[in-house]
Order: sequence, then structure tokens, then C-alpha cells
Amino acid sequence: SRTQLVIDGAIGSSFVLMLLFGLGGYLYARDKTDGNILNNISESGDLFFLLGRLGCGITIMFVTPMMLFPCRSTLVELLNMLFQDGSDTVKHGTGTRVSSYETDDIEEVTEVTVGEETPL
Repeated sequence: SRTQLVIDGAIGSSFVLMLLFGLGGYLYARDKTDGNILNNISESGDLFFLLGRLGCGITIMFVTPMMLFPCRSTLVELLNMLFQDGSDTVKHGTGTRVSSYETDDIEEVTEVTVGEETPL
């Protein structure tokens, strides 16, 4: 579909751009590069380097919750499955309920409810 084409194009172009910048930086400095990008910047107090460090810090600050959210969701789902009350309904931390049944090792979702009584 067109959406998949846009997603593939965005991921592919990001990969190529990051590869070119990384390879170009390595080929420019070779053995003088460090694994930590912030150690490659001199301590001269230049405003552009300070802004670069600030940008790296802000990026890490905003990316960390996006990386941890799937871990939290998976952990909550796992704990709910382990401590389930015997019914076939798993309650997620967001108020979503998923009812399902299993036949021959294949799980089929029969109902998804958001909140109290709102079926999707």
C-alpha cells in the first residue's frame, strides 16, 4: 500500500543519510574518533559545540520514554497474564480489555473493549 511505501522510504532514506554521515565522519578523522560522540568535541567552549551537546542531551531525553513504553506495556501484559483471575480477559494498564479464546494453539481475539463499555 501507499502507507507502507512511505514508511519504507522514510526508514531507507534515514538509514542511507545516517550511514553517509557516519562513514564520512569516520573517514575524515579515522583513529581520532571515539565511540562516544560527545568525547569527539573539544572543550574549547565554542557555541556551536555547546548547542550540539545540548541537542544530543535533549534528543536522548525525549527518545528514552519512547523506548521504554513498549517495555512497560509488555511487562504489564505479562504480569496480567500471570496473575489472571481465570477468565479469558486480559486487562491492560490503559483500560483496554481483550477477550479471546484458544483453539489448537491459535489465539483468536473475539472482543476488544476500551474503557468500561466501549467496544471497538
